[in-house]
Amino acid sequence: MWARLSRCRRIQLLSWLKRLFKLQTKLSVADDDRPYSSRLDIDLCFNLPSDGISNTAVPSLIFHFEGADMELPLENYTVSDVSAGLTCLAMEGSSGNL
Repeated sequence: MWARLSRCRRIQLLSWLKRLFKLQTKLSVADDDRPYSSRLDIDLCFNLPSDGISNTAVPSLIFHFEGADMELPLENYTVSDVSAGLTCLAMEGSSGNL
């Protein structure tokens, strides 16, 4: 299905996912000028609490298919750097067909 969507539609879906993720994450959004996020070309990062990340601070990501739901493990869609105090949504758009 993803490959059949136009590039414009994929960008819209990714933008929608990021907005929802931001609304449901119980962490403050990190500044855009943080070197970690620009170095990895990741545009949605959150400040970690002093005790690190917990699964309750970041929403679950569940794909709903006909007849089945697939909940992804946290490490499949986020990247965290405790020393930098950041966790980021590790999902970006693709310019080609998958």
